[in-house]
Amino acid sequence: MMEIGVALGGGGSRGMAHLGVLKYLEDEGISIGAMAGTSIGGLVGAVYLSGFSLDEMVEQFASIEQDKLYGQLKSDEPSLLGLAGGTKVLSNFLGDLTFQDLKIPFAVTAVDI
Repeated sequence: MMEIGVALGGGGSRGMAHLGVLKYLEDEGISIGAMAGTSIGGLVGAVYLSGFSLDEMVEQFASIEQDKLYGQLKSDEPSLLGLAGGTKVLSNFLGDLTFQDLKIPFAVTAVDI
């Protein structure tokens, strides 16, 4: 069985295309030995590696109201788009999981400008 590393990029709602790529890899029997992601790619990767099936992910992501992802909490630092809703969604998916709980190495990149 072939094993590869996968990098998932950003791009907001276009990041859902990552699900199709992951499905293709699964269908072809290609194993993922390491993964990295940025922005939506980080979210998709974290949820996938936490054990959700692709079918579950499609169902869950489709039910998310995009306009509810953005907003700021009173405790947030100033920003262009707050991610209070996105944080809640991610918390609902992952609970208390940490990087150490994942089955393969995973890295997430972020920028704080």
